Amino acid sequence: MLGTKPGVGVVPGSIVPETRHAMERIKAELAKRGVSMNRIVRCLVILAGFNDFAAFNGAYKEYFDGNIPRAAPLRRKPSPPMPMWKLNARQDGD
Repeated sequence: MLGTKPGVGVVPGSIVPETRHAMERIKAELAKRGVSMNRIVRCLVILAGFNDFAAFNGAYKEYFDGNIPRAAPLRRKPSPPMPMWKLNARQDGD
């Protein structure tokens, strides 16, 4: 899931609004299936730079109650206009 909006591209601002937008998209997709964010057990996060991880992680943690799934960061070379990060989430039972 990327921090992008149709017709807009990358969500403007820093990694924080990108993260929040993508997390809202994930939350909405899970809700369509009757699944909560608390079913996510692991996330692979591909960042443009590790310096962004603390800001990403702060926004990421806002979406979980109690047990926060581990966000495993990887770095990729940015290639504009790509977003600063990409998230692959895995839910319980996958």
